[in-house]
Amino acid sequence: MRLLVANRGEIARRVAHTARLLGIPTIAVYSEADAHAPHVRACTHAQPLLGAASSAPQETYLNIPRLLGAIERSNATHVHPGYGFLSESASFATALERSGVTFVGPPVAALEAMGDKSSSKRIMEAAQGVPLVPGYHGKDQNDDTLLAAATEMGFPVMIKPSMGGGGKGMKISQSRDDFLQQLTTARREAASAFNDDRVLLERYVPRSRHVEVQVMCDTHGNAVHLYERDCSVQRRHQKLLEESPAPGLTEAQRRRYGEAAVAAAKAVGYVGAGTVEFIADADDPGDTFYFCEMNTRLQVEHPVTECALGVDLVEWQLRVARGEVLGFGQEEVDCAARNSMHAIEARLYAENPSNNFLPSTGPIWYVRWPKAREGRVLTRFETMKDSPFNPVRTPYVRVDVGYEAGGEVSANYDPMLGKLIASAPTRDEAVRLLHDALAETRFMGLSTNVDFLKACAIHPDFVKGGVDTAWMEGRLDAIMDSAQDRWWQRVAASSPDEADRIAAVAALIAARRWDVSAEHAASGASLGAWMGADGFRISEATPMPDEVVEIVAGEGVEDGCTKIRARVRRRRASGESSGKAGALDLEVVVEVHDGSDGDSAVAYRAVPGAAGNAQGADDPRAGDGVSSYPTRTGSVRLISLENRRVQVASPHGETIEKMSSRAYVDGKPLDAELVVANRGIANAWVGEGTATMDLRILSEEEASAEDATADLEASSGKSAAGVGGLGASADPSKVASPLFGQVARISASCIRGQAVKRGEPLVWVTSMKLEHELAARRDGVVADVLVEVGEQVKEGQVVVTLDRWEKVTDSD
Repeated sequence: MRLLVANRGEIARRVAHTARLLGIPTIAVYSEADAHAPHVRACTHAQPLLGAASSAPQETYLNIPRLLGAIERSNATHVHPGYGFLSESASFATALERSGVTFVGPPVAALEAMGDKSSSKRIMEAAQGVPLVPGYHGKDQNDDTLLAAATEMGFPVMIKPSMGGGGKGMKISQSRDDFLQQLTTARREAASAFNDDRVLLERYVPRSRHVEVQVMCDTHGNAVHLYERDCSVQRRHQKLLEESPAPGLTEAQRRRYGEAAVAAAKAVGYVGAGTVEFIADADDPGDTFYFCEMNTRLQVEHPVTECALGVDLVEWQLRVARGEVLGFGQEEVDCAARNSMHAIEARLYAENPSNNFLPSTGPIWYVRWPKAREGRVLTRFETMKDSPFNPVRTPYVRVDVGYEAGGEVSANYDPMLGKLIASAPTRDEAVRLLHDALAETRFMGLSTNVDFLKACAIHPDFVKGGVDTAWMEGRLDAIMDSAQDRWWQRVAASSPDEADRIAAVAALIAARRWDVSAEHAASGASLGAWMGADGFRISEATPMPDEVVEIVAGEGVEDGCTKIRARVRRRRASGESSGKAGALDLEVVVEVHDGSDGDSAVAYRAVPGAAGNAQGADDPRAGDGVSSYPTRTGSVRLISLENRRVQVASPHGETIEKMSSRAYVDGKPLDAELVVANRGIANAWVGEGTATMDLRILSEEEASAEDATADLEASSGKSAAGVGGLGASADPSKVASPLFGQVARISASCIRGQAVKRGEPLVWVTSMKLEHELAARRDGVVADVLVEVGEQVKEGQVVVTLDRWEKVTDSD
């Protein structure tokens, strides 16, 4: 067997991991953008997708002829499709079959039956033991036919693509009035993601839970279910948190779900790993549930089942593809389920929760994953046991990742960065473990949903268990309040001094970047001066510019965001002779600006060489010479733990400086970490309970110039444009794209001279297979349309400009 993995990212690495344990050589395929991606290095061999005009999916991972070329050049005998891309493509499986290559998945007939969601509904209607939700699954796709069917079943109605999955193209129509608009958008997104714009309709169940069942079938007629996963924590139909077992279900109810799933799989002659999804009534999830669809592939959330039961699903996919008999029956699975662990998965995305969860693209300057077993599946190869079910009995975190520092997230592909899976004997333990793992995770260079997931994981509703699929939408503001967006306001309101101290710690760490001798700075060697506990020592040759460290908790927040500006001033301590190393006297003034009458400024003064064994005595370096910083109620003492400078292997050539410190605030330890890019942008994490803080490190001159510009614009009645997504609102006469993407369409009313209303959609941009609407930000007249359909746009690029009504009237 020579296995080609027709995918990218973390799933390609995941498949390669098990193949390596089985002794199977693997071949990666890659686009030009992925030439140096981790999944390429994870495989034994690699093949480029030759002839592609770009790295777009249609040119690469969705291009069957190019994949067949790579398969032929590599002499692959089997192909694992992963998930997404061509994983559920009957055309791809047919092409492989004709080439004499084995598709690691179900037969073509099953792909055709279940891949077309409308066809699968009709098949399930004839099957025994598979409950169905009312809907329209017909072949007639005429607008009038679909509208009539929706009206007959009653609104609200779910519009879903007949092909594909992952929440893409799914829309909810609340009434006849918005049905055709939602239908048009659903078709367009479906065509973009799956090359097929057919849809089906289902009665929308407002309070529902998403419960799915993992099945495994072989070519010898054996079929088992491996119990359920609850995937109800969703946003825009995209799963974020998944877990097993599903909260609140009895053993008998869990078996009923499993039996229905096996009946569905047998109805289409299924082979391999698959997932049968059900919609459950949130008020009666154990007894009222309906067949939704079957995913004929390995799911993103498959590690949940693997960790709960201790089974390697990829191993059995490969064994079944080789014609082996399934190595376990339902009784053995049932026994494992009665003694299972509880596993919860969190999906980490490159997206900005503060900016309506828009995808974030660009380089990853720094990443730190939690201490975990990366991509680990404890199989019988490692446990040396015969049973395929060997769950780890102690709490642990598994990390499946597709990106590393120096990588770049492209708008061409799905924005998922990786997954964290927490496994523990009880759900309560797993929830706490997941939160702690998220708190350890660090990203810099692009926006992520890490802090948002952390807030979800500790929300009382989730901790209790059994939330429905609409839970997040209904509580989004509350979750955001507890995440990073309003973190400063919450801390400042409950403990103003704590907010001041945390800001001071972040600023002081940034200031200590200059505590480096000229020779160390020139060589880029380990920053030894930082590691000492002898106060702030600095050579005469070292530059000492004043800096302003601007701290904002919550990226892209414009209204109600508290900004912390810490001015760091340096000067020689008195009594030091010229030409010799001397202590550096630092003064940090922390200004808290939250747009209210509560703005304040608190000064912190460095005391070079101050001792204080009473504070932080548990640290071996907490003796004489550790600098101390007075606060309103006590002092902040800072001890260097680590300082290193690394070159990130990215096309942008970033140099990253990473600093870790331990601050003793009134004698209590507070660990802090600062990561600075060479363009003066930084992230800080202070303490375990804080969210990501975004820092900009400016010179005194740069800060003064920005202040002067802001004052001038404020006095003239204009809005200051934010820097890096921060600050006040942009000019409302300009409609700009908030993300990198491609212009999908332009409104018929978006032509020069046409009057438009505030909120009226003008341009639609597609990024990462999703469509984003750009609307007018004020009433006006279109002055210029600066883009065309199909054109690539950058983040922040202006696409339409508007004139005011008065200007048009005056010109007339």
